[in-house]
Amino acid sequence: MASRKRIVRISLLTLLGIILITLVFLPLAVKNYAIKHSKELLGRQIDIEKLKFNYFTGTLRIYGFKMFEQNEKDVFTSFDTLIVNTEPYKLINNTKSIEQFYLEGLNVNIIKKDSAYNFDDLIAFFMAKDSVPKDSLEATVFKYALSNLELKHASFNVYEFNLDHTTTVEDLSFFIPFIGWDQENKSTADIEFNFKKGGYFESSFNVNPTNGEFDASVVVKDLYLDPFYKYAAQYALINTLEGRVSTKLKIEGNIYTPQTSLVSGNVSLNDFLMTDTTNKKILGSKQVTCDLEALDISKNSYKIESVTIDDPYAYFQLDSISNNLFRTFKYDPNEPSHEVTSDTISSNVYYAINHFKVNDGTLDYTDNLTGQPFDYHLSQIDINTNNILSDSKWIDINSQMLLNNRGSLNAQIGFNPSDPLYTNLDLEVKNFLLSDLNIYSTYYTGHSVIQGDMFYYSHSTITNGDIASENKLVIKDVSVNSNKKGLVTLPLKFVIYILKDKNGDIDLDVPVRGDLKNPEIDV
Repeated sequence: MASRKRIVRISLLTLLGIILITLVFLPLAVKNYAIKHSKELLGRQIDIEKLKFNYFTGTLRIYGFKMFEQNEKDVFTSFDTLIVNTEPYKLINNTKSIEQFYLEGLNVNIIKKDSAYNFDDLIAFFMAKDSVPKDSLEATVFKYALSNLELKHASFNVYEFNLDHTTTVEDLSFFIPFIGWDQENKSTADIEFNFKKGGYFESSFNVNPTNGEFDASVVVKDLYLDPFYKYAAQYALINTLEGRVSTKLKIEGNIYTPQTSLVSGNVSLNDFLMTDTTNKKILGSKQVTCDLEALDISKNSYKIESVTIDDPYAYFQLDSISNNLFRTFKYDPNEPSHEVTSDTISSNVYYAINHFKVNDGTLDYTDNLTGQPFDYHLSQIDINTNNILSDSKWIDINSQMLLNNRGSLNAQIGFNPSDPLYTNLDLEVKNFLLSDLNIYSTYYTGHSVIQGDMFYYSHSTITNGDIASENKLVIKDVSVNSNKKGLVTLPLKFVIYILKDKNGDIDLDVPVRGDLKNPEIDV
């Protein structure tokens, strides 16, 4: 009897030992099997450094995972640590439950050539494997409970073969506390990652699983533009694209009708610079800020609270055929695709810019229309206007600027944007140096201006095309010199002599009347 008990004890211990040894070495066997048969299971060769499983907690740990490219040498994707903590006992209630999903150090290398990607074979592999017939799917409720979903320190590298350019997203992380099939409270998801040159991206997403309503916040800090230069160079002849974009957006809507979402927040562009193929600066700005009141794409409604442009710069070069900006952006106004007609503008679009302002702008103008380069410098440009609406009946714009570092211009214009035959204009020019126009005066009249300052004041109104303009022109201390014959022969010296008053100034009042619809002007 004792020997029989001993045999049973030994047998049980032996069986228990075999089970324990099997459980101990099972993860190793699974790891080796997965590596050996990975092409059959996943379509690519993989490698795993370690695989562990805790039978008491239901926790799977994988360390040092790699999936290779089709050449079995280059790494397509890898991660340092994967932890999946399951709750097997909930399977009794037919609920698939994960207490923790933690993935750290994920690295994905994506390559695009033409329209093909280096993962197209994986998509084809898994699409072919998906052979479950629809009739076999049970019409039962899929119960799930997913907790503590976390991605940490991930990175994505996208290489554009045709552009020989790599875009990198570094240190991507997100955390979702809970997602459940019968969840009543909002789910939250937080995502963040760093940009390679500095700055970061943050996002928070909250969704109500019962009705689908959500709200999200998106924060971008200092996204540098120069990594996108090669993309922009496909559409513009440029050598440089620099600047930093920052934004803080709020998005509200419903996941079942995402097209009805509302977007609000602000966007800014700092230290913007663009140069042409000769490395000439053509566009720039210290800062551009835009406050978004509400963007509703579903209703074609775009409400902007304010747009402010600080220290903008533009270089404009005109010739007899085109200009530098048209050439830079490959724009031909004569092409049929660039023609703007009433059919191409939707009357259902509503837009509103409540405040628009330009501070301390600069424009460098040059042309070669006379055979000699003419350069003119406009600086300290300030523009201010309010209530630019798609249904505005009247818009007022105030502006001022410095003319070639000496003269000044102040202008106030009001107009009906839907009918420009209703316009008011007040213009004031002071200390305009006439010799700045010597290239033109010599070319057209054969005279150059030695000295002279111009002052000009104008008050004009246009009512249904009828123009009434009061103009006052004052020229002080003017003298000219005859050079050679211009395109038009004018006795300019004699004209100036006749027009000068006893103080040596030219003082003219020039009223103008006429009908723009029937342009016969009375002066």
